[in-house]
Amino acid sequence: MKKVSFVIAVALLGVMFGCKDDPKEPPVPILSLVAPTADIDLNQTPSVVFSWKVEGGEITGGYTLYLSAGADVSNPATFTETSTSRTFTAANLDAALGSSNLGWAAGESKTLFWTVKPSSGTQKATLPEPASLSVKRITIPPPAITLQLPAEGVAVNAATYAFPLTFQWMQAPEIAAYTLKISTASNFPAAATVQYDLDNAAAKALDPEEFDALLEGFEVDYEAAITLYWTVAPTDESIEYSADTRTLNATRKPAGTIVLTAPADAKEIDAEADFLERVDLPLSLTWEKLAQVSDYTLKFSTDETFASNVVPFAMGDAAKKVLTEEAFDDLLEELGIAYGATDDIYWTVEPSTAPETTVRTQVRRISTKRWSNTVMVGTFAGSGTDLTSSTMPPTWSIPSQAATVQEQTVNEYTSGSLGNLKTAHLHRPSYMAFDDEGNMFVVMREAGQILGIVKINEAKNTVEVVFIRVLYSATDAAVYQQFTPNDIAYDAAHNRFIIATETLSTFEHFYTLDKNPSGGWDFHTRKMTLANREGLPATATNAPYFVDESGSVSSAGGGKHNLVINGNYMYGHINTYFFKADLENFAAEILTTAANTIRTGGTKHLAFNPKNSDELYFSAYHHIDNMGLSKFDIASTTFTHLSAAISGDGDVNGPLSGARFTRPRTIIFDKTGDNLYVISDRSVIKKVDMNTSTVSTLAGSTNVQQYLDGEGSVAKFNYCIGGCLSPGGKILYIGDVLNQRIRKIRLVQP
Repeated sequence: MKKVSFVIAVALLGVMFGCKDDPKEPPVPILSLVAPTADIDLNQTPSVVFSWKVEGGEITGGYTLYLSAGADVSNPATFTETSTSRTFTAANLDAALGSSNLGWAAGESKTLFWTVKPSSGTQKATLPEPASLSVKRITIPPPAITLQLPAEGVAVNAATYAFPLTFQWMQAPEIAAYTLKISTASNFPAAATVQYDLDNAAAKALDPEEFDALLEGFEVDYEAAITLYWTVAPTDESIEYSADTRTLNATRKPAGTIVLTAPADAKEIDAEADFLERVDLPLSLTWEKLAQVSDYTLKFSTDETFASNVVPFAMGDAAKKVLTEEAFDDLLEELGIAYGATDDIYWTVEPSTAPETTVRTQVRRISTKRWSNTVMVGTFAGSGTDLTSSTMPPTWSIPSQAATVQEQTVNEYTSGSLGNLKTAHLHRPSYMAFDDEGNMFVVMREAGQILGIVKINEAKNTVEVVFIRVLYSATDAAVYQQFTPNDIAYDAAHNRFIIATETLSTFEHFYTLDKNPSGGWDFHTRKMTLANREGLPATATNAPYFVDESGSVSSAGGGKHNLVINGNYMYGHINTYFFKADLENFAAEILTTAANTIRTGGTKHLAFNPKNSDELYFSAYHHIDNMGLSKFDIASTTFTHLSAAISGDGDVNGPLSGARFTRPRTIIFDKTGDNLYVISDRSVIKKVDMNTSTVSTLAGSTNVQQYLDGEGSVAKFNYCIGGCLSPGGKILYIGDVLNQRIRKIRLVQP
């Protein structure tokens, strides 16, 4: 009985104190690596997936992927993931391999060790041994020099190609200097290769002579063809680069051929459009000279065989001919091409005399459209930007001013280039005249700022300063106001320009610009001795104003009058007097007296009538009686007022006797004397038909100050006071003062 009770008691104690069996430990998960297993080239693989698996348990808290360059996975690059894989783009993995942890060089192949661990530090797991594979980083390509011109396989026949032959390529930032190589072999052996070291240039142009010398160096016969290989390499041969090679099929010129070089064959020239845009004109024609030819003739024709209708130009030993837009129209006119018509003309260059050896010639074609026979206004020179003392090139040396200008000679005072006709900065271009070599000399005027003379050569497309003076102070301005020019005329007999001024203190002084033996120009103050002052009022102290441009050339005055100068004298009212000047001895005699003067309001410009050298026409400017046009008969010393006898401005066309002009300035006859052009500073140019005595508007609009090219009155100006006729008489040039440009008006031809 006691034994049973003890057993029950023990059992009860076990229940009371919770006695039971010990629990089992959870299983430890096993991590194993799955992929990648094969070697990887990141240059050929867009992406890489690292994957692993978990067996025999569960891992919480994510995973950490280790990438290392060492078998012990030291100094790794680490990446955390919540899933059992990690995908890298080739670029991302390449960046990891190049990081400071791994430090692989671009393009380098090395063994990559990798493994995976639980991200949680308390997570138990059986870890895998690191896996390894070979990985190649992305290779950075070497700098590339990309060839651009000429195109692959282009044909270059020296007899017809429009030189220069330009080799052009795209530069690489890593390369500082380049070498162009041309060879007869594709592997560019030194013995068959010509090299041009070009520093940092991106192009090399070969003219016809250089190209022929290249082929001659390769021992290519005349008229023979050869395939050339060309490439561009770094001048520094230690630089690795991506090479590019092209070919060109070259044909050497024939022996003894006068090769035409420009313009290219089948050149198109629309003279109508070019008058406004200035793209192809002036036209420059060039050719190669031959050793056996010393005298050349340039020929044009509408017949490709040159059997008829030929216009020749004797060129001497020159290899270039430039046709200005007027000269080009003269050529088309001589070839019989009508205004506004299109036609093909042909040109060639031949020896003027037969050489001892056979010389071949070439023929090229120009497709032309002649301008129409209508009034058209364009821009001849000037960018529209003012030339001031602050915008002049700093290399110019402008001397300080002298105390007086009387009897002063300035030898080549200063000179410099203003650029080309389109880009030149001009300062109030006012008056102009041509010398006998086709150069236009332009007076820039303003007493308070800058004044000078520039030379414009249309054929060379140059604008050069001949004389310039800058005023530095009010005192200088007061002294050099005497330099304010009011006209310029060419004296061909003495190879100089005569410059009249507005405010000289006495009649006896004016200025000349004389060509010196060195080819430069000297600026002179001249003293004109007046034989007597009989007939002049005692108070006659005002200056001579204008010289007549055509009258300054003895032939234009019929050999009778070398130069006529007018003076305006205040004597109760303004009277006009004329003086005849001897340019050889600088002596003058008066042509008019108080008894036969005329009230003009101030004579502004003179022009001889080409049909009668005794008739001197002049414009009157100020607001008093007889403002407008008048004439003076030198033989009879009589005055005749031609336009309406009124005071004040006016703008009335029609019969000359009733016509009114607004502030007329320069007047210019055409070559025949059939038309007289009147330039007004109120931005309009009038035409007087001398055969019908009728006035009409040629261009511009009275008191409309703008800048606009176009036909006739559509065109706009801004304060015009001077101008001149082109050497051939087809173009009237105008000083568009406040637009800082020289304008051109194409005149209707009979």
